[in-house]
Amino acid sequence: MRKFLALALAALSLAGCATKPVYYYGNYTRSQLDYVREPNEETLKQRFEVLDDIIANSKDKSTSGRVPPGIFADYGYLLALNGKNAEAVAKFKQERELYPESSVFVEYMINKANSKAGK
Repeated sequence: MRKFLALALAALSLAGCATKPVYYYGNYTRSQLDYVREPNEETLKQRFEVLDDIIANSKDKSTSGRVPPGIFADYGYLLALNGKNAEAVAKFKQERELYPESSVFVEYMINKANSKAGK
């Protein structure tokens, strides 16, 4: 009985240990939901702030030490929607560099941003 209690106590104490997530997403989900529900200047500003926070803090707040997949692409997409095509292309390239498996999609997005820049 004592061994069981000691084992249970050890298991409970270890279960309470907090670990870092593989990727840090901050308030990504909430800001995305707010922006989709009510796309306006305020929610767009919040999206950029959340994405900046994720990019700035991913190294320290995740076990991977990398910006999560899709964050640079999402940032670039929002920039492209707002006519900042050169900045968007730079973010898309960062996504492609960090996650080469996204290159087909990212190349498509780069081509779209470049074609809109030419108009």
